[in-house]
Amino acid sequence: MLSQPLRRRKPEPTIALINVVFLMLIFFLIAGTIAPALAPDHQLVQTNNSANIPPPDAILIDVQGAMSLHGAPIEAPFSLDNLRAAISDEGALRIAPAQDLPATLLLRRVATLKTAGAEVIHLISERQAP
Repeated sequence: MLSQPLRRRKPEPTIALINVVFLMLIFFLIAGTIAPALAPDHQLVQTNNSANIPPPDAILIDVQGAMSLHGAPIEAPFSLDNLRAAISDEGALRIAPAQDLPATLLLRRVATLKTAGAEVIHLISERQAP
């Protein structure tokens, strides 16, 4: 009698799946470290509940009220042309005021940006740890 040929089992795709998951993990770890950071000495306002909005294109306002974008100071006259890099795809302008910035000075800077033509301004803050 002839013996029946052994059926080969299909290899399971678990190794390929593990490789894909590992590569995705490495990608997101690298992408998170490459993202540009804010100025190292700039502390954001803290809130209890806020949506996470990535701040790389935010205008920083320091304690004295000076504004900067990507480390370069923003000088008067303010117009949408020289603020174009800070405007998001939705047309919103993001500002990140320093924690110790007086509210009156913050309101003056927001009014200045509004008169320059910014229609929507998002305030970026830091969520407090529970």
